[in-house]
Amino acid sequence: MINENIIKGQWKEIKGEIQKKWGQLTNDDLDRVQGDVKALEGLMQKKLGFQQEHARTELSSFLERWTSKSDPSKPSDESANNFRSSKSNKETNF
Repeated sequence: MINENIIKGQWKEIKGEIQKKWGQLTNDDLDRVQGDVKALEGLMQKKLGFQQEHARTELSSFLERWTSKSDPSKPSDESANNFRSSKSNKETNF
């Protein structure tokens, strides 16, 4: 489930990642949608030629990854790997 409050609160960071992924979307385009997911879906349809369902699926997948990686209560892949690595080092040092 996409949390639109997170998206709107972190819009500047998300906007940069969206531009990296879908370079045809300009800064002005993204400034106009201001984190509104439905407006962003429409923009993707118009500027990228996506069908409605494809835009929804692509955007949903992107935003789910973004919100899960930006959630401080969830460890990032890197911190989880560091934890596993340090744990295995401790186990082998007996």
